Amino acid sequence: IISEVLDEVEKRGFTPQDPDDVVYFYLYNPTGLLQCCDLKDIKLAYQLNNTMGKGDNWKFLDVDRLNGYWSKFFSLLCMMEQIEVVLKWYKEMSLSLFYPTPKNILDLLQALDAANQLEVIPSVW
Repeated sequence: IISEVLDEVEKRGFTPQDPDDVVYFYLYNPTGLLQCCDLKDIKLAYQLNNTMGKGDNWKFLDVDRLNGYWSKFFSLLCMMEQIEVVLKWYKEMSLSLFYPTPKNILDLLQALDAANQLEVIPSVW
């Protein structure tokens, strides 16, 4: 069902017009991203991320929730993507879009270890 909703939402951007408008995104986006993580569905996570990038959709999340969103997205990337993709996202996201949590750093280190790329650690530290 989430994918079908995203198909419709992805076609347009929304502008918050009422303080209560953010309630939908507070409830929906963390739930949507948690669903992506539970299902280990990277395609759905990318679709949700594309939806967040449309228009002013990102304005529906405050700084803390936005950081939580990026943190969950990055954890899923570490779990499901090739290490080159993970490192690309890390360099684009880190410190500009989110502050990596200790769990994000652990996820990154585990991804580097699984890919036998521990020599990259100094460049991401």
